[in-house]
Amino acid sequence: MIEGKRARLYEAGPMLTITELAKEKLAGFAAQSEDDSDLVLRVVIVGRNADNFQYDLQLIPSAEAPDDDVVVEIDDVTVSIAAKSAVHMNGATLDFK
Repeated sequence: MIEGKRARLYEAGPMLTITELAKEKLAGFAAQSEDDSDLVLRVVIVGRNADNFQYDLQLIPSAEAPDDDVVVEIDDVTVSIAAKSAVHMNGATLDFK
């Protein structure tokens, strides 16, 4: 559960949508991981071009997620979003092609 000021970011609904294909791919990547700990998807905006942001997506152990990340549970997927990136994630969709 999200607590404190982080919870206010989600009062209007989920900030991020994850497609079924993306959930399947993430589950497959997690299954291949040699790390036995709880994994979360960490999302960081690392750049921007004229039309879009560029993202760094990594599966990391939940214990390694920075304390100031915004953590949200989306359809049984835990996502840890870098604090400075979270303000730009509202309405984003994670998908694979």
